[in-house]
This record gives sequence, structure tokens and C-alpha cells, in this order.
Amino acid sequence: MSDFASLLRPFHNRINNMLARGKLSSVKADAKMQVLQLQLLDGEVKDRLEHFEPYGFSSHPNPGSAEAAVMFLDGDRSHGVVLVVADRKYRMKGMKQGEVSIKDDLGQTVHLTRDGIVVKGAGLPMTFEETPSVTFKADSFVRFETPRVECTQLLTSMQYQMGGVAGGLGALSAAFAGAMTWSGVDLQATGGSMKHNGRDFSGGHTHGGISSGSSNTAVPNP
Repeated sequence: MSDFASLLRPFHNRINNMLARGKLSSVKADAKMQVLQLQLLDGEVKDRLEHFEPYGFSSHPNPGSAEAAVMFLDGDRSHGVVLVVADRKYRMKGMKQGEVSIKDDLGQTVHLTRDGIVVKGAGLPMTFEETPSVTFKADSFVRFETPRVECTQLLTSMQYQMGGVAGGLGALSAAFAGAMTWSGVDLQATGGSMKHNGRDFSGGHTHGGISSGSSNTAVPNP
């Protein structure tokens, strides 16, 4: 080996030692900076490697399937930092150019498609919490495709449509088919009228005389 090659050899080894890839073997996720253990391709095991995650984004990768790229500062194998962790097993495949996605090992996904945002819960519940309000602004409509919608407190609407009949607050006029049953409900109405088969049952209606053989008044007048 020439004198020049001998002179460069330490630098060559240091450069070769700067970057490596390996498989994730353990995760310490409760530290301020996530700490990983990697098994490098040559069988070398490295502990206490800090994982530099992007600001605002964090994950707990799966040991055994996740892979990582690690950099050793100055080629010193005793001081390494993990630059990126990937897991080809759970990566969303077949995305179109320009699309973005988030996916976990349970199948929960947030997919920014070319046609809009699609969120899938993988059969698990979704919860919005610790917020004073949630606002949906849609130019056309908001649709709920579900067998039941529940509200535990006050429900307010400036307009409504029930049974194909539309109206506004204070002018409830809707078509109902079938039976309606209330128990322990005080139903009050101000103004307007209530009719059954064309007969007025509101406060302004009148009755005919007492029916023959009965102490009851006749049915309300139309």
C-alpha cells in the first residue's frame, strides 16, 4: 500500500462507518427522545440510538419488521442517531402520484387521495375530545349514513326537513307515517293549529252538544 493510500485509509474507514442500515429490535418510547436498538446488517447490535423524528409527528414502530437508516457522527460507531424508520409490511401501496397517507398496523388510515380525504377506522371508534366546539363547513351538505344518530344534550337547527317536508323553527309542519308514542312528555305549542282528519284540536276549536245517551260532548267541529 502506498504512503498516500495509508494516509487516506483512516478517512476512508470513517466515511464508510458514517451510514448504516439495520432492523429494529427494541423501542423505548417513553423517553423524551425515542431510543431504539438496531441490529445492523453485519450482525452488529447498537443500543441507545436516538430517533430524530420530524416535529409534530411520532410513531411507535414494530420491532422485528421495521427497518432504519442510522448515521454515526464523524464515523464514530459509539455515537449514532436514527434518521428514519420504515416498515414495508404496513406501508400503503398503490397510491397515485402526489397522494399522501398515514397508516398503522391495524389498518387505520388517513388517505389524501386525488378525489378527497378518506379516513378509515378499521372497525375501531373515532373520538374528538378536549375541544370547546367542532365546526364542519361544507358548500353542499353533510351526510350521515348510519342507522342511528344520538345527541345527549340540546340539538338546535335553524331549518329542518322531516318526512320530506321542510320548514323553519317555530313552524313545525312535518308528515309522519305510522304511530308516534310519547311517555312523560309535556307537549306545548303556541299559535297555529292541530288537526286530525280535518278537525281542529287546538285551543280555538268548539264542540257540539252532548251526544244522545252519553255524558261526553260531541266530536270537535271542523
